[in-house]
This record gives sequence, C-alpha cells and structure tokens, in this order.
Amino acid sequence: MARGPLLPALLALTAVYGASLLIGGLQSAFVTPMSRRQAMQGVAGAVATTLGVQAAHADWQGEPAKALNKYLPAVVALGDSIAKGDMKAVVKKERKFQLLNTFWRNSPAAFKVKSAIVEDLVDAAAEGKVDEVKKLYAKYMDDPIIKTAKAYPKGPTKNVISTWSALVGVEKN
Repeated sequence: MARGPLLPALLALTAVYGASLLIGGLQSAFVTPMSRRQAMQGVAGAVATTLGVQAAHADWQGEPAKALNKYLPAVVALGDSIAKGDMKAVVKKERKFQLLNTFWRNSPAAFKVKSAIVEDLVDAAAEGKVDEVKKLYAKYMDDPIIKTAKAYPKGPTKNVISTWSALVGVEKN
C-alpha cells in the first residue's frame, strides 16, 4: 500500500490532464507535439515515483544512528564494571541495552538475536553468574557495527551546534 496523501496525486493528475488539453490547442505555436497519452504516462510515472519515495523514507528518520550515538558509550563503559564483577551495574543498565537494540529494529532477525543476548545477559547478571555475563557481553560487543562505531575518533565537543541545540537554543559544550 502506498503511503502518503492521495489527494495531491489526484490533483496533479487533473492539472496535467487539463494542461495537456490546453497544450493540444497551442501545440503548433509553442510546444513540440505530444499526445494526451504521452502526457498522462509521464504524469503517472512521476506520481508513482513520488509516492514510492515517501514509502522508502518512511522508516528511516535517523533513529538508528541516534541510538548508536546515544546508548553505545554507556554500554561500552559497562565493560569495566563487568570485568570487576559488578553485576548490579549490569542490571541497572538493562534499559541502555534495550535502547541500543533499537539500532537493529528495522532488521527483525538481527534485532531478535541482540534482544535474546541482552535478555540472557541481564538474567545471568541478576543471578550473579559473572563468567556467563562476561561471555555474553563479549558476544554482544563482537558485532561488526559496534566494533566500527567504537573505532571512530571522538568528534569535537566544544562550540558544536547540534539539532537539539538548534531547537532549544543552547550550544553543546
């Protein structure tokens, strides 16, 4: 099912059809010959393309990148607590793991795998199984996307204007 309003598409079709009737009368003076059928095919192609673009961008609005940027540092920092055996810190950060998993939300198979790992990890932490938590955390962090994101150099933080600061009028320092 195509997403987006149907009314603009119908108005566009009506406008082009009306224009093609007008062009039919002015053909000999100003415009190269074009049949109504050719004009309608062009409009139909343009409408299909426009509606297709809206559907393609409906699920990508920057949420995956935001999830990775916002929640990955907290999950990475948890590695020290896991190495020390602090299982309470792991249980407290369960929500950060769940929010980081939203990065894989548009890929159901990967999301299911990551969610299962986090579930097992938090259950093991609640039961105090330090070795199992270390193993599951290593498995979670072994993802190529996480490895790549961790390898990025830290960007500038002084005098950076972010989207959020543009909305509220505050510089990020």
